[in-house]
Amino acid sequence: MLCFTGLVDFGSGALYVLPSGMAAEAIFFAMALGQKIKRIEAERAENALLVDESNKFNSTSYLLAGILHQFKQPLVYLGTEVLKLRTQRHKSGQDDPQNEEILGNMENQIGGMNDLVGNFYSFYSQQAQLGEFSLQRAIDNVLEMLGPSLQAGNINVIKGYQDQRLCADEKALKQILLILLENTVSVLREKQPDTPSLWISCSGGHPVTIEVRDNAGGIVADALDKIFNIHYSKKQAQGLGIGLALARKLAETRLNGSLTVHNTPAGACFVLTLQSTERS
Repeated sequence: MLCFTGLVDFGSGALYVLPSGMAAEAIFFAMALGQKIKRIEAERAENALLVDESNKFNSTSYLLAGILHQFKQPLVYLGTEVLKLRTQRHKSGQDDPQNEEILGNMENQIGGMNDLVGNFYSFYSQQAQLGEFSLQRAIDNVLEMLGPSLQAGNINVIKGYQDQRLCADEKALKQILLILLENTVSVLREKQPDTPSLWISCSGGHPVTIEVRDNAGGIVADALDKIFNIHYSKKQAQGLGIGLALARKLAETRLNGSLTVHNTPAGACFVLTLQSTERS
């Protein structure tokens, strides 16, 4: 004769009448085994997704490496032509300040692109290129590269950082910041808030934290977990979904840090952390 323990809800929405004794133990064991199988299946699915993401990233990176290799020659050519133009103007006595400033800006842009292409091309070495540099100067250099885009979008830049000496991979940091800021500028120009603004702030210590925020309204909830996935893009034909995936990879492999995103009341906030030796 069986005795029943009563009604029990196991979380599925259904109520079960459990017998006492060995029958109850068998039911509990079966349910526990079923839950464990579900967890194993979920872990396998997650691992399969990670492998797929890794394969996509590797194949895309190899393709980019080949393309970027072809960019080297035109960048060298443009740098040489700017130098020739500067030399010719100097010989002819046409060294007016305005044109010198334009040529200087062109050289800075070409030099910055050359560094970024080199950083992309050497990505597979997975070795950080450590060196001391000024954090303020590194951020300001990236903002200068984006100057025309910021002006075209009438975007207000609010800076919240002071100068500090760091020992880290400067090229990787610049590449990440360029990706984040380009993404922010693109979103602000798309959403067009009343006063388009981006904030970039830093906090010292170990690790160093850099935040890039905007007032474009934020990221939809279902995209927060996907935005760093390779080939995921909300911009459809305007983007391939590579930039943010690469930025996170660089943060983890070159800066021994992390890159995350969350929403604020005004918009999205990207948080970059990096391990660094701070110097006085």
